[in-house]
Amino acid sequence: MMKFSCLVLAASSLVAPAHGNRGRHLSEEEERLAHGPAWKGGWGPPPPPDHSWGYHEESDDWSWSKSGKGSGKSSKSSGKSSKSSGKSSKSSGKSSKSSGKSSKSSGKSSKQGDKSYVWMWVPNWSGWDEGSAWSKPPQDDDDWAGTDDDDDDRPSWESDGHTGFYKPNPDGSPGWANDGHYPGTYVDFVEQDSSDYDPSQDGNAYSLHDYNHVTDLCYATCSGDHCTYHVLVDLYASEFGGIVFEECKHIGPFPTITMELGKTYRFVQTDRTNYIHPIGFGYHPDSPHQGLPEIDPANPPPGTDGSCAEDESCPEAKYFLNGDRIPLEQYENMFAHPIHAWVNYGDFSAELMFPKGTGYSYDIFYWCHLFQSSLNPCFTSPPPLALVQVHGFMGGRIKLLHNGKLVNRMNFPIHKLYFAPPSPYDQRCGTYGLQDFQLPHPECPHRFVCNVDDVDTSSIYSFAGCLESMNCHMFVGMTTYATQGDVALFLQDMIPHHQNAVNMAKSLLLKWNQRCEDLGDSESDVCIFEGLLREIVNSQNAQIQLMRDLLASNGWREFEDCPVKMSSFEEFMQKGGAGSNYEHNYDNDDAVMTVDDGKKYKDDDGSWSDDGHDDDGDDDDGSWGDDNKASGYRQRALSDGSDMGGICKIPCNGDVCDIYVRVNLFATVLGAYTFDECGDQPYPTIGLEIGKTYRFVQKELNNYYHPLGFAYFADGAHANKQELEDEYLKYKIDNKEVGLDNYEPKFFFSPREWGGFGTFNVEFTIPEDHGEDLFYFCHIHEFMSGRIKLLRNGVPVSYKNVPEMPYMHEYQDSRFDKSCGTMHLGEFQLPHPECPHKFVCDGDDGTNFAQCLDAMNCAMMVGMTTYVYDKYNGDVALFNHQMIPHHENAVNMAKALLHEGVIRCPDITSDTDDCKMEGLLHEIVNNQNFQIQQMRGILERDGFPEFNDCVVNINSNHHLRR
Repeated sequence: MMKFSCLVLAASSLVAPAHGNRGRHLSEEEERLAHGPAWKGGWGPPPPPDHSWGYHEESDDWSWSKSGKGSGKSSKSSGKSSKSSGKSSKSSGKSSKSSGKSSKSSGKSSKQGDKSYVWMWVPNWSGWDEGSAWSKPPQDDDDWAGTDDDDDDRPSWESDGHTGFYKPNPDGSPGWANDGHYPGTYVDFVEQDSSDYDPSQDGNAYSLHDYNHVTDLCYATCSGDHCTYHVLVDLYASEFGGIVFEECKHIGPFPTITMELGKTYRFVQTDRTNYIHPIGFGYHPDSPHQGLPEIDPANPPPGTDGSCAEDESCPEAKYFLNGDRIPLEQYENMFAHPIHAWVNYGDFSAELMFPKGTGYSYDIFYWCHLFQSSLNPCFTSPPPLALVQVHGFMGGRIKLLHNGKLVNRMNFPIHKLYFAPPSPYDQRCGTYGLQDFQLPHPECPHRFVCNVDDVDTSSIYSFAGCLESMNCHMFVGMTTYATQGDVALFLQDMIPHHQNAVNMAKSLLLKWNQRCEDLGDSESDVCIFEGLLREIVNSQNAQIQLMRDLLASNGWREFEDCPVKMSSFEEFMQKGGAGSNYEHNYDNDDAVMTVDDGKKYKDDDGSWSDDGHDDDGDDDDGSWGDDNKASGYRQRALSDGSDMGGICKIPCNGDVCDIYVRVNLFATVLGAYTFDECGDQPYPTIGLEIGKTYRFVQKELNNYYHPLGFAYFADGAHANKQELEDEYLKYKIDNKEVGLDNYEPKFFFSPREWGGFGTFNVEFTIPEDHGEDLFYFCHIHEFMSGRIKLLRNGVPVSYKNVPEMPYMHEYQDSRFDKSCGTMHLGEFQLPHPECPHKFVCDGDDGTNFAQCLDAMNCAMMVGMTTYVYDKYNGDVALFNHQMIPHHENAVNMAKALLHEGVIRCPDITSDTDDCKMEGLLHEIVNNQNFQIQQMRGILERDGFPEFNDCVVNINSNHHLRR
């Protein structure tokens, strides 16, 4: 279904101009490369003929200079002088350099006041080539020079048409203004005092963080040859946060840190902000995410003779847990485990020593192993080391020192780390990207928190106000076109959906007046809730990056926005507002919706009723239910023991008999256990023979997040009831006994990691001295229990259902949900008085998935218009009241796409796009269902109701079409 379009970038061909050893000119090979495709028939300006590469005394650096001597004065380049970079060029039809073209010249040191500027020649990696460069080529008669029309007198291709540098591209990446091109190989040297540059003057907030000169270095705390950096993550620094160090917090995110050759540096990651941020090291920005080598004993530093790879003696990064060395893979995976588990593992740290004498004289980099950035489109052949660029988010530069002096005085390899800092509004909210979505907004309801203006508690009032902007941002992003298929539609909708969850969690973390002392404390609601918030922020940010990569890999756009205008507050009041009768004629339906004396919804057959279900009282499949809702399935209870036909008696002729476990994700909200030996009946009552041993095999992916357990009462430990003793149970992986304490936690890991462990199974020996029923249940999710009848020679030991089952399972309740693979959406089919006319604007012409998505999003919008309690923990209650329907929507979206059957992954451990997608869907369904149960539990223990709904009616006649 999906395809790969990105090639792995090879490291063997990466080269770099030398700047490290004073007094040395470029080697013949370096000269050839430096004057190669960019300067011989390519698109970059050569240095003047009388200039050469040498040490520049007055600027104390290497550069191109006349006869190898430094001038210290402004020098002309192709007839025009180069001016300082770091400021946007003027729009005059002439632009500063386009992406895909070589950068400005070095060796020209100019003075402006008391500030010094240095320029450097940087060749392109292949010259201009359609398909691999992101701007149009120069015209045949173009000259490389500044022109009289260029207000800033900077050289450029005269007809290139670019008009600035510090402007975001339409997809959010930094680039040239208003033209959709990427910055490519553009290199700026910014003055050390960069306060003169104010990007806000260009109408944007993009900043150039990684200055291409040495500035604001961070130094570790050292004792002898051992040094320490303490790693932190500022969640609010950018969209995905930013790495900071305790030793130089004043510098801010992604500082340039230093390492003395031959000394050992320990990077301590014990602070809770490090969760899901394992640190890594490489020779390039974001190395593993770009297919480039990390610092590893088998990877020689680029530009060296490579001999260290033969005996694996190259520089090496080491990883530790509680002082014991562990493999990188284990270190990285543990950061993605549930936060309470991660905290309880102990003290994480990484160690790096870069030895002397390697011959490597450039910079190295730190970054986050789990947060990645993308080159989009991907390189189709390897760029030179100088031109590796990162459009992303979680890394910084390391400058190597020798006897306290910089080995490389220039910042090389080039690393342009752009991050858009949050707006002033976002800084107040603790969010990102909300500046333009404050209410009122034409594409949002006039209110999400109905009584926000009546709140007196400042922290609750502030959070509620920010929440309205978050929800507006999400719903604007989730009105889309379905032009690229179901998978693309899912990704395009789920990204703003995830961004909303991240913003909600970050904002509450900032404003919440409570703090957990020990995130490993599973008994404290404060700790459970803080852990939940941090898991939402970090895991969903990681999923956002995965989804963007999946879109890019398949050539799909991230945005397919469809503007759907909603009534303003004034229009709403003119039509009568809540509590009064009004008729609304939707674009494609003449239905009259009554909003004052009982809601009316369209039934599956086109008729109207009070609850969205068929009026005749019968279910769609002819079965019956307690509430006249379609059940699809009905568990046959043994109320008096007279009808034993409901038992699934599993035959067992040997001493150990296999039972194959599955989970039907679509049967109920949480899914339902089924057993191959009992057909597709969810939660069957199974009959097991006393004295026999049954092996419950959990190898299918649908078992993920559902470790099976056995207890004397329904739900076992969830209900504070006794589970079966260890003497009756053996928890095994690949038939090796591991115990429950090692069995259950692995079901929390990623689907790929879980699938790689092998086959999970539980051996259950039926006790001989027990006379009542037993229960199977899920160790992670509550309300997933089924009954076990004990048999003696095939006859039930007890004909009564004792102990009783404290609840009935609720199954899919409408034909619409069965067609979608969802739950509880029948009453939210459009049109609906509390929803816009459409979410998927061309959904009527699209697939069933698009129509299902309309109903899901409507259910979420209805659920996310609430009141807020102005009292202690009112902000927590508001978060939960809004996040529960938000999570329910994500679960339904993921289930619906799985139900479509368009994802094909035979092996979840493989690295195909389909398997990444399937793993993502299973994670969303099961993890967010678990978090919903956590949030409901917190509401209950704090004395708040599960729902706090307010009705906000919407008129969306103003549907904008392309």
